[in-house]
Amino acid sequence: TVSFSVNDTLPVDGLFGHLIVMDTMPMTKAEGAMLDDLTRFYSVPRLFEMFASSRLFSLGGTHNVQVDMSQHSVAWLGLVSGAKLWHVAHPNRTKPSNPRCSQHEPQQDREVEEGVMRCVQLPGEVILVPGGWWHGTCNLQPWTVGMGGQGFNKKPRKKDEARAGSVHALTEKNQEVA
Repeated sequence: TVSFSVNDTLPVDGLFGHLIVMDTMPMTKAEGAMLDDLTRFYSVPRLFEMFASSRLFSLGGTHNVQVDMSQHSVAWLGLVSGAKLWHVAHPNRTKPSNPRCSQHEPQQDREVEEGVMRCVQLPGEVILVPGGWWHGTCNLQPWTVGMGGQGFNKKPRKKDEARAGSVHALTEKNQEVA
């Protein structure tokens, strides 16, 4: 039983932007209990076990709500319901513009110019964002829900960073021997 009530956190009308709960963020006792309860109902895909030092719960309550472009360590998100439009760009690029989630606003020219790539994530799919890559999202449906993880469980070796898509690990001169 999940002991955390979404109604305790969200406005009564249910119209809110986006809720993210992570182990690394300041959280209430109820949010910690919610993460504990939720992790009993799923297992981390073996491929992503090394990228789960922080558990992550993502809940978008309305569609066309954006999460601005940001960079951080390697992260993954498995989508349970809804749909997300991901905007990603190489870490060496200047910070791209934040996604504009209105479907009526053409943005393809700006995204091409800024080196932004897009993809849609559907329920049952998992996205891995390599460390340092720019990324932002738009919820395409109400009640977009995902579970994931962020960060390395241990100090990664170069080959682990390379598996996670780190451009720096692939280009450094002093490569570790596998």
